Amino acid sequence: MNTRRQFIRSVSTSLALLKAGLLFPISAFAKWPASTFSYDNPEDAIRDLFGDRKIRPTDKIRIEMPPGAENGAIVPITVKTDLKNIQSISLIAEKNPVALLAQFSFSGKGSGEYLRTRIKLAKSSHVIVIVAAGGQLCSNKKYIEVLKGGCD
Repeated sequence: MNTRRQFIRSVSTSLALLKAGLLFPISAFAKWPASTFSYDNPEDAIRDLFGDRKIRPTDKIRIEMPPGAENGAIVPITVKTDLKNIQSISLIAEKNPVALLAQFSFSGKGSGEYLRTRIKLAKSSHVIVIVAAGGQLCSNKKYIEVLKGGCD
């Protein structure tokens, strides 16, 4: 009988905290840039993210991903860079229903950032990586062949 009362008490306390917003405070969630994730072509997504700032190609951004993927729903990608003072790394696909795949923010104080994640690709295309570092925008891209699209 005691354990049943304890269970009911803990469930009701959890529900009250959830309803009051104390269990998962809204301020803990990241801001969702819905407009940026609505573009289906990379040029519009890049313009929304960075405006008319000049983006220069560089080999200081290294992209590691397989040359081909059987399933576009789970494509591993690793980004390494020697650039200093990194503020963000953005991943963009040329031929996806949603061009912006992800954007990661950094403190801007370090160097030699490393990022590993998985992305979803609809078709074979270039994956563009744009790094904001030290007030400049740098990019590199790599082509991947996708056999079965992951955005179906």
